[in-house]
Amino acid sequence: MWPDDLLVIAKRIAKGIPEIPIPRGPNERQCDYAARIQRMQAKYPVVLFLPEDQHAFEVGQAALELFEAVPHMEAPINAVNADVIHASGEAAMRLAPAGIVIPPELAVILNEQREILRFETTDEDSFIKRVRRKSGVYGEHLL
Repeated sequence: MWPDDLLVIAKRIAKGIPEIPIPRGPNERQCDYAARIQRMQAKYPVVLFLPEDQHAFEVGQAALELFEAVPHMEAPINAVNADVIHASGEAAMRLAPAGIVIPPELAVILNEQREILRFETTDEDSFIKRVRRKSGVYGEHLL
């Protein structure tokens, strides 16, 4: 059994028409339109796929070239720092009786900032942290 796209291509080739016009979808972005035509051309190189909306195709191709020119860098996936999670949980328990609520998202934000700030736990109280910024500025902050 032939897939629909191959059947259409085979019928056009049988009629001696090696070109297939490709319409643009009603809400299809130009870059998606150009990418779709490029994928079809790569998949079936024997046939020439012609965009019905030439302007949209050209704009889409230009956009795709710009996208490809942007260097791709994988973002590192940082592991969760258990000390930060523990300290934020302890802070939440201490502040709850005073009616201060610390959202769980704060632990995630603090975890992301661990490259910027280095936390040092004091022996007297793990609730109070000494924060040393990479710039060398010292200060005490409550979590």
